[in-house]
Order: sequence, then C-alpha cells, then structure tokens
Amino acid sequence: MPNPELLDPSALVCQKHLFDIPTDITYLNSAYMGPMPKAVQAASHAALQLRVQPWNLQPADFFTPGEIARQKIAALINGKAEQICFVPNVANAFAILENYLRTHKANYSSRNKIIVLGEQFPSNIYPWQNLLDDGFTIHTVDAPNSVDDNQSRTQLWNKALLQAIDSSTALVAIEPAHWTDGTLFNLPAIAQQCQAHGALLAIDGTQTIGIESIDMAQLQPTVYVAHPYKSLLCNYGLAFAHYATELLQSKPLEEHWLMRHGAEDFSRLVDYQPAYASGARRFDSSNRANPSFIMMLLASLEQFEQWQPARIRQYLHAISEEFCATLRTEGYEIARAHERCANIIGLRPPKHVAIQSLAAYLRDLKIYVSVRGSAVRVSPHIYNDATDLKKLSDALIAFGKA
Repeated sequence: MPNPELLDPSALVCQKHLFDIPTDITYLNSAYMGPMPKAVQAASHAALQLRVQPWNLQPADFFTPGEIARQKIAALINGKAEQICFVPNVANAFAILENYLRTHKANYSSRNKIIVLGEQFPSNIYPWQNLLDDGFTIHTVDAPNSVDDNQSRTQLWNKALLQAIDSSTALVAIEPAHWTDGTLFNLPAIAQQCQAHGALLAIDGTQTIGIESIDMAQLQPTVYVAHPYKSLLCNYGLAFAHYATELLQSKPLEEHWLMRHGAEDFSRLVDYQPAYASGARRFDSSNRANPSFIMMLLASLEQFEQWQPARIRQYLHAISEEFCATLRTEGYEIARAHERCANIIGLRPPKHVAIQSLAAYLRDLKIYVSVRGSAVRVSPHIYNDATDLKKLSDALIAFGKA
C-alpha cells in the first residue's frame, strides 16, 4: 500500500535519501540516464541471487512477474494490459510498425508522408528512413527560427506540426516533449488531427514516462513505447510498448518459444504450437523472463506508484521556478513551465557564452548536465532540490562573468 505521508501533495519532498548519490555530486542529468533508487538496486541483487541458485526458479517465474508488470504499466498509462508488450528498446518497438507499414504499403499509395520533428532522437528516425525505398517520404517539422510577441517558440512549433498533418499523412512519429530541451507537444490535439486524417501515431515516451501524464484511452496511438532507464529510473535493456489493436495480428520480429500459446507448460514444449500467446505478448522480448530486468522494472513501477507522477511533476516545477527566473534575468532563453516538461529544462545561453566550454566547466565542479543541440539540457528529478539548482545557476552566472 502507498505510504499515506507520500499521498499528501504538501509532503512530497526531496527523495535523495532513497538514492546512492554522493553529497559532492550535483546530478541534473536524468535525461541522459536516471540513477536507480535503492529499492531498484535491491531488486537487482535479489534477482541475481535467484539466478545464482536456479533450482529455486520455477516455470511461473518466467511469466508471473511480467504479468504483474503489465498490469502496473497499464495503470500508469491508462492502457490495456492485453495491448502491452516488453521490448528490448525503442527501435525494436518501432520495427514492428515499420514492418506493418511495409506489409500494408498498398493501403498508403495516396498517404505516404511520415512526419517527424527536427532533431528528433535517432531511434524514432531510422525505422522510417528504411521505408523510403517503399514509396514513403519523410517530412521534418523543425523548430521555428524566430518568435514574435504573440506566439512563443512552443506555440509556433506545435502550430507547424498540426498544419503538417493532412490527407497525405501516413504516420506522425514524435515524442511528448523534445528530448533536447523539453518542449511540450500538444498530444491530444495531434492525436485528434491524426484520427481526422486517418494517420497512424507513434510516440516515444522515454524521456517523460512516470512524470508527464499519458493516456492511451484518450490518445489511441498506434504505438506508444518507453524505455525506463531515464525518467522511470530503471535499467537499460527492457522497455515496454502499447500497440493498437490493428497491429496485434502482425508478425513478431522473432519466433521465441516463450511467446507461444501454452508455453507455461514446460513439459509440452515439443508439442509445437502454431498459435502465439494472446494479445501483444507475441511481441514480448525474452528479456522479460530475465529475473534482473523484470524485478527491477517491478520495483521501479512500485516506487512511482508511491510517488505518483502528478506529484513528481508538481514538485519539479516548484523547485525549478526560482532557478528559471534567475537565469532569464541573465539572458538565458528558457521556456515557461507550461510549455516544457517538468523534468527537462532547455537553457539557451546568451551568445557570448561558449556552450562546450561551459559544459566542461560544470563537470569540473561535479555538476552534471548535458549539451544537446543549442541548449544546455538540465534534467532534475525527485532526488534533486532547489539547492542543487541554485548551485547550477550560481555556476552559470559565474562562468558568464569570467
């Protein structure tokens, strides 16, 4: 059961005590890789001990933890457990959709445009580039070069994206917030536009899962995928995806015995089954049966059930408010809170600031952020507080005056 103290919105405070982060480290880089909570570490150790003594592993251990995790993921994204599968990474999940489009390309002779964002993460680009030889085209919606007094950068980018979706669109492949600077995209409006024009929708939620709300029932995307090693503070190697019902009869990328009907009965594995496991299970990676991967994911999901995404988001916006206000007075361009995700703050420095030199300067101070494109990407999480962000703003101001 959730801790009652944590259910009080006013009680959600910095959770650094639940992590193994040295006091001299200021880690503001969860968008690169999230540190694992001690509970996730403990789950890893328990799983390893189980694997060390395999006589304790039962056939149910290959299936039951995955089914529990499937239910928890469904609750997190307001999806259906039968439409959720476990994949090794984002690219794998999108490869299923890539194959679907190739197989059904005759249905897309008049709708061949694939829309992506400028400087989008490569795993959400390469699968669609593979379709160029099949008659599809890629249309990139770049960030606006300039803004005016009436519309912000975020508003203009969203407007351009919505205008690009038309009757020639086969697929819109995007992310809820841009991975380089946290720019939020209006997913409900985008989903509505896709539905109006019969376009498919693919969403990579890796950077925002567990923090920004996502609703499969409302959005009805063709594919939603998230790798939990960033914002969900888990491990690399086991991601999850939610597929629309029309994809559930597609051919999986591999023919693994674990994903066949009746695989739970190990005594009958040589009674070869032509039928796949039900729902999206046919797409499951065999990594789902790895005790370390699935037990760590379960521990992470349980931790986020305690914290609750809406309250994490509220906490992160609260601790970053003064930080953003201070740096704006120093000439940094920063999106307003409602126009960026809570866990990614894109800082565009004044022109006289050498961004690569700045990154090296911060590393020397043991302040960890990322440089992505033209922005310094600051990605706080529940283990950070306003003091961490004050340390960063002081360092940025000192560097600018040096």
